[in-house]
Amino acid sequence: MSRRNKHCQYCGAELPDPLRYTKAEIEAQDRLRAEKETEQKTRNEAEKEEDRKHVLDGLYYYGDLD
Repeated sequence: MSRRNKHCQYCGAELPDPLRYTKAEIEAQDRLRAEKETEQKTRNEAEKEEDRKHVLDGLYYYGDLD
């Protein structure tokens, strides 16, 4: 059951107000989700950059041996 919706996803009955999230709660959840996604994207980009540096370091090192 999603507490964001006004109606039950299974039977279509209207959910009582105490069971539903308020607009403020939904907005807070959305902000938190967006922050987490941004943090994850930043971590992923940093990991890719670190991997790229290791590859370039390895290529440079091996290039010096020629």
